[in-house]
Amino acid sequence: MGRIECDEVIEVTDDDIERLVAEGGWDKSRRYTGTRKMQDPPMLFNRYRWLTPKEREQYGQAFPKRHGSQFFGFGAFTFRDRDKERTRNIVCQSAWEVHSITGCLFKCDYCTFEDFLNVMLDLEEWATRLEELIRDNPWQSLYKYDNHSDILTFEPQYGASQILAPLFARQPGAWLMHYTKSDNVDHLLSLDHGGHTIVCWSLAAHTQSRLIERDTATTEQRIEAARKCQQAGYPVRFRFSPIVPVKGWREENREMIHLLFSRVQPDVISLQTLSRFPDYDIVERTLDTDMLDERFLAAMRERRDEVRGRLYGPIPHELRREVYEFCIREIRKVDPEVPVSICLESGEMWDEFEGELGVSREAYPCCCGPQCVPGSAVMSGTT
Repeated sequence: MGRIECDEVIEVTDDDIERLVAEGGWDKSRRYTGTRKMQDPPMLFNRYRWLTPKEREQYGQAFPKRHGSQFFGFGAFTFRDRDKERTRNIVCQSAWEVHSITGCLFKCDYCTFEDFLNVMLDLEEWATRLEELIRDNPWQSLYKYDNHSDILTFEPQYGASQILAPLFARQPGAWLMHYTKSDNVDHLLSLDHGGHTIVCWSLAAHTQSRLIERDTATTEQRIEAARKCQQAGYPVRFRFSPIVPVKGWREENREMIHLLFSRVQPDVISLQTLSRFPDYDIVERTLDTDMLDERFLAAMRERRDEVRGRLYGPIPHELRREVYEFCIREIRKVDPEVPVSICLESGEMWDEFEGELGVSREAYPCCCGPQCVPGSAVMSGTT
């Protein structure tokens, strides 16, 4: 953080923040291509506000809008509600997730984040509250950090890893999971993590990592970073997410899978195709469609109504299935045993893959499931 340079620094109140958020559209997701993020984003350095017991009793579940927003000092821990996802025909696993930065320095074309950074600074108090969350939820073993940003890009200056790694090392029943597209891992290698910090990469093949996920680490760099972390005792895992069907996606993903297993032994792999496109028009607005597989592109255009509003859109069912079948087959060629699952998929897709994956949608190994930690029953498939 000491490398940050800016032309202007101003102090703001909650009212100022509300105005800036409205003017900048920071609380929206307008979905424009990542190239619009070429300039440095505005940064808001912030602190959490923790409600007193009296305030919690006063508000109950009826919080004012500000009290759900990190801009106003809230949102340190959010709950991923599996039951809510099921009402949208999505298979997922409920869990608490951990946040301290909103916004990202990377410029992925499919990203939903606007061009800003909200950085929470009171990490010591935040860590104390996190320990309370862990104590209050003994049913949960894994805590995902952070799907609102890519924290490793800010380290070690930010200092979160130096706090969290030893914190989780002291927790016999809890693990932290870093979620990243970065290769900035050297600061992790000497930390006292006790095997209770997992590093999970969102992994993409050649064209996607270079041309669609701008400024991220390349395929090779992410795999090399995983090798370093595994050598330092960190459990490592991968999400092929989102798998964008570019021209030559089969050949590129086959090459990526073979490179991955030549360097690293992941403890689980999750698969997810390009998703979170409620309408096909966003595809045209955010992606260079000349890079996409013509057959997939034609199907997305012509059958847009089939997946409109669905979390797993914009790719129709049988083409998503084709991608999963290919990736599973290629993974099994090099490692018949590594757990593989599909992520944020429909009940119909699970109907077709439960037998092949050898797990139930009710308890399956994945990257960020609440009991998906090394040595657990769900990871070994014995639940």
